[in-house]
Amino acid sequence: MALEWTAGARTRREELEALQTRLRNDYRYRLSFERRSGADPVLDFLLRDRSGHCEYFASAMALLARSLGI
Repeated sequence: MALEWTAGARTRREELEALQTRLRNDYRYRLSFERRSGADPVLDFLLRDRSGHCEYFASAMALLARSLGI
């Protein structure tokens, strides 16, 4: 996912900006949402529901960046 989102980025900064832009544009900030029981909450946020509060956005950003070696 991170590789797809950052395709074309030439620097680490551009990679981070691409991740941030994708999260900003394709995901919604909401305080009220439901997670599937037994599912990893961050994966559920990224792959299914695409809505959550600040902890989900921060966790997703950190995990996506780490998957790129940042």
